[in-house]
Amino acid sequence: MDERFNVGIIKEIIHDEEDHCFYLVANKYDEKLGFFIIRMDEHDPLNDFKFLTKYKNKLDIGDCKLFVMRSKA
Repeated sequence: MDERFNVGIIKEIIHDEEDHCFYLVANKYDEKLGFFIIRMDEHDPLNDFKFLTKYKNKLDIGDCKLFVMRSKA
């Protein structure tokens, strides 16, 4: 998975049963430190994915948690 998305230092992976997808938080993309979130389909994660956040900075992420919030509106 690291090679497919070109990410490293994976910090968290969660599965969302309602949307049938995985969310991944990584601390490295293209050899640069930052904060990166990828959404992947549970049936075809290597081909059906999208970067939700690509924020490059020089900070190393410590512990992190990822949650999905929904609104009724």
